[in-house]
Amino acid sequence: MNVLAQPPIPAVLPAPQVVLVPVCVTPDRLRQMLSLLDADEAARASRFVHAADQAVYVASHARLRELLAIECGCAPQELRFVRGPFGKPALCPGHAQPLLRFNLSHSRGCAVIALTRDGSEPGVDIEAVERFDAMHEARSLFMTPAECAALADMHPLQRRDRLARSWTAKEAYTKAEGRGLAHGFHKLEVCFDGSERFSVRPADGTSARPMRGVWSGTVAGQGTFYRVAVVVLGAASPLA
Repeated sequence: MNVLAQPPIPAVLPAPQVVLVPVCVTPDRLRQMLSLLDADEAARASRFVHAADQAVYVASHARLRELLAIECGCAPQELRFVRGPFGKPALCPGHAQPLLRFNLSHSRGCAVIALTRDGSEPGVDIEAVERFDAMHEARSLFMTPAECAALADMHPLQRRDRLARSWTAKEAYTKAEGRGLAHGFHKLEVCFDGSERFSVRPADGTSARPMRGVWSGTVAGQGTFYRVAVVVLGAASPLA
């Protein structure tokens, strides 16, 4: 299994439970996990060309079902999902926990799940940091002009981390919104406060939805570093 090192995802966010998913599982466990998926999920899994990518998809989606089933008091196979206008999944009406919300992300052998129980909307993203070595030239596609300018004087490793932090923060925010990549990351600006906290706002100055909690950090597993971001959108007061 993927054992993820410090720093752990903190328990300071008011609503979400955040779970790092072991996706390196035995063949028997993987077959058992595959049996938990519905026909649509199994079909999506079968379309992956590489067995490792298929295993990540199966393990992460099966683990999501197991966690949701505990909350709803049913078998994982009994869960049914609907998708929003931009593809964000949600539990079908009629399950035992109508305020339960979730989000899932996976990248190169690691996955992360966020759950909330009060109707607030979670968004989460995990990305292997090394993928951003080649993304500096494409920065204008997902960063504002001001964000791009701030990269100019950075050391290459610092620049790579800033690219990863910006991408994961924006993806977590837009997934919480339910729009994902359809939002246009270059239309959003991320402000970091020097710690693990950040804020996301539209670059045109319009107001953003209230953010109940945010977190950004780095985890490590099997020789790869990952950047993780978590956002919870809701009407409650921001964290102190």
